[in-house]
Amino acid sequence: MKIYCEPLSWIYTTFKPYCHRIGINLMRDDLKFIERTLIDIPINARRKVMHDYTKEWLQESSEGAGRRRANSFLRQFKGH
Repeated sequence: MKIYCEPLSWIYTTFKPYCHRIGINLMRDDLKFIERTLIDIPINARRKVMHDYTKEWLQESSEGAGRRRANSFLRQFKGH
């Protein structure tokens, strides 16, 4: 039995450029982490979660703190 999964290519084609425009510098490890985590998040919730991910990132004044905050936020959804 094959289960349909939404292609995660939008992370690279839409989400990454959006982040760049708003001042979030996603690194390759960030993108891999996002991709691995989104597999466990219901398809209908993924885009909303990523919107909230960017909001979490932007609440910190430094890139490192923003990355940690956003990744911690994203870890909450792992396994749901």
